[in-house]
Amino acid sequence: MMRLSLVSIVFLAFAINVVSAQESTAEYVNRSASGWRTVIEPGTLENRPDIVAVDGGFALAVDSFEYPRLRPESAWVFLDPVSGEWSDYEFPKTDSPLLDLDDNPVARLDIAGLFPDDPGLKFQLVDGGKKVVTLLHAGEMLFNHQRYDGVVIVNPAKKTVQRLNVWLCYGPPRSGLIVWDFPDQNLSVSCDFLIWHEGDSIRLQPMHEFIGMAGEAALFLISHSPDHRYWVLRTFSPYNYGASGDYYVYDRETGLTTVLLWSIPLKPQRELVIWLDDSSLLVNAHSYVLYLDMATGQRQELLKDEIMALPYDYYIQTWLSPDGQWLLIAPEDGSLVLRNVFDALAIHS
Repeated sequence: MMRLSLVSIVFLAFAINVVSAQESTAEYVNRSASGWRTVIEPGTLENRPDIVAVDGGFALAVDSFEYPRLRPESAWVFLDPVSGEWSDYEFPKTDSPLLDLDDNPVARLDIAGLFPDDPGLKFQLVDGGKKVVTLLHAGEMLFNHQRYDGVVIVNPAKKTVQRLNVWLCYGPPRSGLIVWDFPDQNLSVSCDFLIWHEGDSIRLQPMHEFIGMAGEAALFLISHSPDHRYWVLRTFSPYNYGASGDYYVYDRETGLTTVLLWSIPLKPQRELVIWLDDSSLLVNAHSYVLYLDMATGQRQELLKDEIMALPYDYYIQTWLSPDGQWLLIAPEDGSLVLRNVFDALAIHS
């Protein structure tokens, strides 16, 4: 009954919108952008709704609905992009690789005293569990992300601590991680530098030096191909407000660096890159979806004209599903529209 009740509430919210706005926008989208589907009618959602791409579809915060009296009791609702059905949604609990100072591994290793005095500090085991890394908060948030200005590396066996001051480390590289760890390569990556594990010792190397980029630049690893060959890197400057820097793809086998994107409006990193296989990827580039195959060099900007034809004044929100198949867009008219990206890719192939 809850599922039916929720669907009824959603469609009731659609029905009370201004009829003329519904008809004109729906007609415009259907005529100008073949293949788009309107899943929420204009006038239903508030500006910039809270949406998260999740496994199987998209989660929408019910606080994003324009009319509070029509909101269901559940805090989130789920859109199945295949069927178009809505249901209640609760984010699943996930195991995090991060540990805190009260966890048993720390007690066994007796290294709690080597960390800064911060009861909320989280750390991550790296180098096959032989070393411990934690990031130190810089204080204030920047672009709704945590900032860090220090990295602490602990060697439990030697009871040694090494601290590195970093320049504006911009948030964890992805949810639940503070470093990227490649134990089979004796390598960890944190902020804009690499940590090479050489026995009990470590060697630090700036990212720009590792990829052979002339001059110093703050380069952060934000994604990598499933086989670890290709790294997606992002530059960052705190002075470039409203943008998240330029993006590159580094080929670890050939040593070549390819421009992925020039500066685009800031987006959460988890929503930016979707790997389709070991060499091809999709990028949510805000006003289009970029397809790039590193093996063949094929590069396509998908849906650009269609997205730009949707109603918006300045800012339009876009989300790619975790598998890259679906693009969800919130124009500024309070609607939600959906497109199958794989169909668009097939048309352009």
